[in-house]
Amino acid sequence: MKLKKRKKIVKYYKKGNLQKLSLVSGVAVLGLSLGLMQHESVRADQVAQTVSASNSVTSSSSSDANQSTSSSSQDTSANSSSTDSSSTSSSNTETTSKATTVLTTSESTTADTSSSANEETVTSSSSSSDSSSSVASSNDDATSSSSVDSSSSTDTTSSTESNVQTETTATATANTTTASTTAISNIALASSNSIATFTIGDTRYTSVDAVDVSSYQSWMTQNDYNELKALGVTTVIVKISEGSSYANPYAAQQIKYAQNAGLKVAVYHYIHFSNQSGAVSEANHTISVLKSLGLSSSTLIFADVEDSDTLSNSSATNATASLNAFWNTLSGSGYTNHAVYVYQSYTYRDAVIATVGTARTWLAQYPYTPSRGGSYETSHQDAGYGGWQFSSQATLPGSSNYLDVSHDYNGLLKNLGISSNEGYFDNISMNGTTLNVSGWHAADTSENEPYTTIIVYDATTNTELTRVSYNANERDDVYSAYTNIYNSKYSGFNTSIDLSKYNIDNHNIKVIARFSDQANGNGNVTDLWSDGKTLVQNRASFDSVTLNGTSLYVSGWHAADESSFEKNAYIILYDATLNKEIARVKYTPSQRNDVYNAYNSIYNSSNSGFNVTFDLSNVNFAGHNLQVVTRYSDDTAGNGNTTDVWSQNYNFNNNKSWIDSVKLNGTSLNVSGWHIADASSTEKYAYIILYDATTNKEIERVKYTPSSRSDVGSTYSNTYNSANSGFNVSFDLSNVNFAGHNLQVVTRYSDDTAGNGNTTDVWSQNYNFNNNKSWIDSVKLNGTSLNVSGWHIADASSTEKYAYIILYDATTNKEIERVKYTPSSRSDVGSTYSNTYNSANSGFNVSFDLSNVNFAGHNLQVVTRYSDDTAGNGNYTDVWSDNYNFNQNAGYIDSVSASTTNTIAVSGWHVADASSTRKYAWLIVLDKTTGKELTRVKYTPTTRSDVNKVYNTTYNSSQSGFTNVAITLPTSLTNINGHSLQIVARYSDDATFGNGSFVDYYSKLFTVKNGKIV
Repeated sequence: MKLKKRKKIVKYYKKGNLQKLSLVSGVAVLGLSLGLMQHESVRADQVAQTVSASNSVTSSSSSDANQSTSSSSQDTSANSSSTDSSSTSSSNTETTSKATTVLTTSESTTADTSSSANEETVTSSSSSSDSSSSVASSNDDATSSSSVDSSSSTDTTSSTESNVQTETTATATANTTTASTTAISNIALASSNSIATFTIGDTRYTSVDAVDVSSYQSWMTQNDYNELKALGVTTVIVKISEGSSYANPYAAQQIKYAQNAGLKVAVYHYIHFSNQSGAVSEANHTISVLKSLGLSSSTLIFADVEDSDTLSNSSATNATASLNAFWNTLSGSGYTNHAVYVYQSYTYRDAVIATVGTARTWLAQYPYTPSRGGSYETSHQDAGYGGWQFSSQATLPGSSNYLDVSHDYNGLLKNLGISSNEGYFDNISMNGTTLNVSGWHAADTSENEPYTTIIVYDATTNTELTRVSYNANERDDVYSAYTNIYNSKYSGFNTSIDLSKYNIDNHNIKVIARFSDQANGNGNVTDLWSDGKTLVQNRASFDSVTLNGTSLYVSGWHAADESSFEKNAYIILYDATLNKEIARVKYTPSQRNDVYNAYNSIYNSSNSGFNVTFDLSNVNFAGHNLQVVTRYSDDTAGNGNTTDVWSQNYNFNNNKSWIDSVKLNGTSLNVSGWHIADASSTEKYAYIILYDATTNKEIERVKYTPSSRSDVGSTYSNTYNSANSGFNVSFDLSNVNFAGHNLQVVTRYSDDTAGNGNTTDVWSQNYNFNNNKSWIDSVKLNGTSLNVSGWHIADASSTEKYAYIILYDATTNKEIERVKYTPSSRSDVGSTYSNTYNSANSGFNVSFDLSNVNFAGHNLQVVTRYSDDTAGNGNYTDVWSDNYNFNQNAGYIDSVSASTTNTIAVSGWHVADASSTRKYAWLIVLDKTTGKELTRVKYTPTTRSDVNKVYNTTYNSSQSGFTNVAITLPTSLTNINGHSLQIVARYSDDATFGNGSFVDYYSKLFTVKNGKIV
């Protein structure tokens, strides 16, 4: 469990090859013993050699991060330091272990003594009574090996975790280091070989099923754990504690990272105790850390047994007793999934293993090259071990950081236990002739035994009655408690079995929950048996299960022989969707003669009735399968021994809404109606949401308090709080672009005050508001102005707020002029078009100055417009009028008289729309007898109010007169005696001659007689 900077391994040779070896000098041995494990305590079986240090090395009981030496006492090294142990259990700091790989005696050599020099080799620790034993395997970041304090060669200290680890080199001569005589016969060659460094996932090496981490692996990120998962690693084993006070400060993060990556998590505690009182103290500390990390009681917990403290004043018997005291304390708090980590040559290895069994033992031993399928891999499997830690020098691809890695044999490391088989029967009860069975069954074997069966067994006759298959349902409560069992998340069962054809009265019936590898429930099986249950008469009926307002009313009867001694009657409301009880009501059974008549053989049939009420005002039941449980119990709280009947499922999930009215009123949209939903029992915040389905955006939401709707309550009495379901809300649309859009009204109940969170909605049909109408009340000329009045309504005016009237010349296809106006009140329009935006303010009355406009004879159109542009462009909504054509041309000669022999005076009027651009007024005298013009005179029109009254829609009719305009003829009247004259009134755009573009009025003919005009 630690990162090693350098590790040298001693290769063992058979005794027969000893003569081939050269004696290793004391200097070489000492150098090997002091400089081997640089980073932390070594874990696995890297063999300790008996070495007695000379004056150059001082033995100490402290765990120093910088040096490690061997002691002459009994095996005191952390041969397989699985954790970050400090040398004293009371230390709050994590310490660093160093172990040494040295020569070994024949007595201490275990499985390795039979390995030839050419075989796969492994380091093996020793446990000689006269030498220190240092092992080249480490579980993580704690040490307990004897070391020299960096500040004093004699002080005993507990070194803390350090960022700098100094390798101690020792130089000595053969005189300063002596090997025991028993070791000389078995001396091994210090090989230049070292443990192979390999990348996890390399198929040449033993497959990696688990990785263990401690504070020394705090460098690992979420991506590193994700990569472990991708490489096929199943489990991360996290150090959580050590001794009686240390807790890994990174454990929570490491567990989170592993779980996020989909890896399983086990944990380990690094022990120091060597007696039962110490074991209890450390167990209580471990329990505290387990709870602080929120780990479930099913978590697999390893005891990391390797520290030299565990050997102090101990024995095999004491080792077993102490470790059992540790396990018993854990079990007392519900933590019962136990296993051990130990290295091959640990002094009391067998005593440690005896507390949990070989199958629950995680053995540490490192070969030079852990070949896939190699002899060590297979030998440990054959020996029955649960898992094998085989290297401390594995890396992630592209990383130089080392990880301790392990291989699983029987599910200990991959399934975090050995074929767990757990379960519970929540209910076994008769409902008439139907046996109801519910509960859960979780077993690791279900991975290979996927078929699920419930078997009914008559223990009275020792025969199977029947069996049914079932589909497991989700049980999050089981998963939380038994996370590491294969199928715990989907372990539930709830089935009904017809037993009508079996005689089972007063028989002892057992129920078996079974996993099997055959569809018929046979083959290889894993069973869970219930306790025996004598099935006596137990019947019930549910007359009514109905909602009324915020309450659920339940009535019916329950008759059961067991009620003779189970006298506490209860009705329980159970949420089968959540697998939770909602509430229970204790009642006194009422008289039911009808039940007695039908079932007079059942003990309490005459007094078996019930009628109870459940308050659902704060219960989340909508859409859930609810069951009513009738119960007789011998416990006043309704627990203890019970006799139940479970109802069918009742599902209350009504959700209806009705929109009574959606209409525009001025600038507001008013929405009224009702919304009922069973979910409103917990989703108490009522909202009406206006949604634009065209833009897929919410426009606005309004929170409301539901109002009384007795009509809805009467119709939907079985829906929660239906009598209080009304709404009447308004939305301000004064700045909303909704015209032409499909709008929907969403009625919502929510558990969030803002209307989000969990919600229950009903969406309305589409409502499309795109009215656009206009009416021209009047278009008339008044003097030189054109006056236009009328009204224009448009839903688009909610955002197109600038109102314009545009005068358009359809003859020339040109706009003449536009006038911006503020819509005025038109209550008549508002009454008629109440469902159009702001219709009550839609009037207009504007004027256009036509004094310089050539419009006579042209088709004019009036355009009513709403625009989002202050100049009347941009986005707009128009209505175009019919054509208006102004081409009036009228006149009258009131009088023509002779003033002198060659002068006449002419009076009259002339109106013409064309005079708007033909501004020069002329009177022309024609001699119709000769067909020639005699003369013309320009004049200035004068006021004629009388004409204006008659021709008030003709341009400038009020200024159309001419009075006694003197016209001098080119000849005397006597010379044209008898000729017929005609007066032409003309408007022309030619100021000089009266030609150009003009419009004329021709008078009747006048005759010249004797110097007069007649």
